[in-house]
Amino acid sequence: AKVPIEERRRALGVLVEKKAQGLGDDLKVLLHDDALRIDALRGMAVFGGSDVPELVLARYGKLKNSEKREAVQMLVSRPAYAEVLLEALAAGVVPRSDVSVFAARQILGLGNEKLNARLKELWGEIRPTAGNKKPLFDKYRKLLQPKNLKRADLSNGRLLFNRTCGACHKLYGEGGLIAPDLTGSDRATLDYLLENVLDPNAVITKDFQLNVVTTKDGRAVSGIIAAENDVSLTVQSLIERIVFSKEDLATRQIMPVSMMPEGIFQALKDEEVRDLVGYLSDKRQVPLPKEKK
Repeated sequence: AKVPIEERRRALGVLVEKKAQGLGDDLKVLLHDDALRIDALRGMAVFGGSDVPELVLARYGKLKNSEKREAVQMLVSRPAYAEVLLEALAAGVVPRSDVSVFAARQILGLGNEKLNARLKELWGEIRPTAGNKKPLFDKYRKLLQPKNLKRADLSNGRLLFNRTCGACHKLYGEGGLIAPDLTGSDRATLDYLLENVLDPNAVITKDFQLNVVTTKDGRAVSGIIAAENDVSLTVQSLIERIVFSKEDLATRQIMPVSMMPEGIFQALKDEEVRDLVGYLSDKRQVPLPKEKK
């Protein structure tokens, strides 16, 4: 604990990559370490263990938002974990808003009909919009007229961006690196924004095509392929870049869809969509709600 944090993080990363014997129990202890909690959660996805979901959910209410996102992504990496997560959703331990569209789609990717039915019951349904998307475009064009956007809470919009988009997209120097930086994009043009959010699969480049890989020990990871050679496959998931030995992989599916999922707006309330678009279409950074207070 006296060693500099970056050194500890690198050491833990090596041990996780090598699947060091006995490390699974140490990761449970590190769940209580503020500095290494996120690294421990990522390691737990690798090592598994039947008691992991209960240990994580017992601390869930005390986690920071960034840690909660990591916890949810870890809990959708295995069918048994996803089942526990959905029961926590039913019990109110995990709010519905904490389970992103990405996490919900990961559960669907596990291919378990029982989990899919429970997800639909507790969270909602993700399905491609029918071929005729005109009614959907018309709905959001009407909702997002300039007079309505003037009433948008931009600070809440930034909070929603961080939860919904920020894991992949960067804006004003903050956010993920999976998807394009939105800072200089044409996001103030409503039709441009709607086309990319409501119909992300209209044009899919190979770089952003969704891949789902499953390891021989049952772990599933969704993401884009960052690198590949004869012996390894590097997947950029929502939260981390993971190098897999091809010998450890059971299956690999290249999905005919974009990493950007459909249904982002539909998973939000209308006023939340208004706040999010108001923030995206504005040209200045605003404080988060707690900063404003």
